[in-house]
Amino acid sequence: MDQKAINLNVQQRLRALEAQMQVLVPFCIALIETHQDRDRLRQRFAFHAETLKARALNSAIADDFLTELDRLRQVLDATFDLPNPSTRS
Repeated sequence: MDQKAINLNVQQRLRALEAQMQVLVPFCIALIETHQDRDRLRQRFAFHAETLKARALNSAIADDFLTELDRLRQVLDATFDLPNPSTRS
């Protein structure tokens, strides 16, 4: 496989991952917004996010991965502070 084909393959895979994120983030936000026990969900999310980060820190993961991990966690974490649409009058 030549370099041009490899680059094309990598670009296609990155676009596929980006598309998946574009769907998964709003799905996660919708789950958070409508969850009946947000406090418990927030605790579980924090636990699993910290576990994921600890595993990443214990491996040879690049700093930009950790930065993006924290960025996405902040986006999802901020959703817990939004009003619950199902409880609005």
